[in-house]
Amino acid sequence: MGKYKGDVNAVRLGAENLVQHIAIAGQYNIPAVVAINAFPDDKESEIAAVREVALAAGGRDCIVARHFAEGGAGAEDLARAVWAVAQEG
Repeated sequence: MGKYKGDVNAVRLGAENLVQHIAIAGQYNIPAVVAINAFPDDKESEIAAVREVALAAGGRDCIVARHFAEGGAGAEDLARAVWAVAQEG
C-alpha cells in the first residue's frame, strides 16, 4: 500500500478491482471466498475495510490469511472456508 499505508479511504478505492473480480465470478455462479493476505504491519482498519467491501460486493466469505507470518497454520482458516463453500456444490 506504500504511501497510502493506513489510509482506509485509499484502501476502499483500491478495492474496486476486487469488486469487479467478485462480480465476474458471480456471472458464472462461482462463489467467491476472498483471502486477505495480511502482513504484520497491516492495520486492522485496512483489513476491516477490505472485508467490508468484499462482503458487500457479494463475497461468500472473507478470510484473513496470515501465512506470510505464520506459514501453513496462517492459511488454515482460508482452507476451511474454501472447503465449506466447495461442499455446498
